[in-house]
Amino acid sequence: MVTKTLPTTYDPRQIEMARYKMWMAAGYFHAAVDPSRQPFVIMLPLPNVTGELHIGHASTFSIQDVLIRWRRMQGRNALWQPGTDHAGIATQNVVEREIAKDGLTLQQLGREKFEQRVWRWKDQYGDIIVEQLKRMGFSCDWDRFVFTLDPSYSGAVIEAFVRLYNQGLIYRGKRMVNWCPRDGSAISDLEVEYEEVETQLWYVRYPGADGGPGITIATQRPETILADVAVAVHPDDDRYRRLVGTHVMVPLANRRVPIIADRRVDAEFGTGALKITPGHDPLDHEIGADHRLPVLVVLDPKGRLTPDTGKYAGMDRFAARQLMGEDLMGPDQHRSLRPLPSRDRTIHQRSVVLRDGADGGAGGSRDPLRAGALPPRAVGKSRVALPRQYPALDDLSTVVVGASHPGVAVRCLRGARGLSVRPPALPNLWRQGPDPRSRRAGHVV
Repeated sequence: MVTKTLPTTYDPRQIEMARYKMWMAAGYFHAAVDPSRQPFVIMLPLPNVTGELHIGHASTFSIQDVLIRWRRMQGRNALWQPGTDHAGIATQNVVEREIAKDGLTLQQLGREKFEQRVWRWKDQYGDIIVEQLKRMGFSCDWDRFVFTLDPSYSGAVIEAFVRLYNQGLIYRGKRMVNWCPRDGSAISDLEVEYEEVETQLWYVRYPGADGGPGITIATQRPETILADVAVAVHPDDDRYRRLVGTHVMVPLANRRVPIIADRRVDAEFGTGALKITPGHDPLDHEIGADHRLPVLVVLDPKGRLTPDTGKYAGMDRFAARQLMGEDLMGPDQHRSLRPLPSRDRTIHQRSVVLRDGADGGAGGSRDPLRAGALPPRAVGKSRVALPRQYPALDDLSTVVVGASHPGVAVRCLRGARGLSVRPPALPNLWRQGPDPRSRRAGHVV
């Protein structure tokens, strides 16, 4: 009789991978198309190829594995769809940090070689992620593995957007997104973090038009004065109630704008009068949409003042802030208060500061009649070609994010908030009011 001595301790490396390979060979995890069986599908939340999996992935995926195995045992045609996500700007950031170890920057390396490094990184960590998933015994259908830049996968996404567009369920409209002038890219909200900084309040008097009394506003961003289209006050603020409906002149721009009433104005902040720059601030954009105000933008995608801004044209936004502050100095015209605590947004693991803006974008509506209130633009019978580098960012609104040049720490950029950029495709400084459908959107894409 043959006997075998069992090991005194359990070694998963000797048991689990062998058993897993047996499961794979037998096709236990594969979900073939079978109309006779009730389907059950879970899409694995695709891990980013920015690095290896962590305990959070393990705990979340373990719950999904239990569910998919349970349904499989019940006879359901259970599919657990695996894959990895390119993660866009996040992967670019980690690869930039990697090449920085060799004393190189993206600009020094060049686009072609940098892309090669990114793909090498993707292959390396994509393989590590798959190996980790298999080592944990997860019962994914590996025959269906996808990467979010696979041509078929990207094509399906574009196809879905075009179909929704043609059905009037989504439309192109104006929205604000995070924009990085350093990388020339929109930034996901998930990649943006808040950081406490110190800023200043600049008090600026807007003289009355037609002999009116005028009004004083307080702003953290004097450079955005060039894009003001109104001044708003709270309707219950007795200090300004009599001024609602009158007009004032925008300093430096010499533009005639109305004083409006809106309950979203914080009467306790600053002077209680809020300058409205729909192209530069999310709240202002919302107020501007409700009051049918035009949108004015004064920064280009590099975070510089546009040619329409006179002597400030081409200046970095931070330099323009200081110069405009000096130009506004005068009796009862300009002064700065004590440092004011503020919350700036920064890209995760990068020293940059956020600016806001609005130029274009996409919105969605669950109501075909509402979404189709204005006829959608023709995009072809099946697919629309989008730019290769950032296909999902075509015509999006923009938010200026970032230091004026790489290497400037956040601590050197105190109080930086709220500027807009304008894509080169927009020829005119002034545009019509916000898309009337934007207030009806069920969700924003």
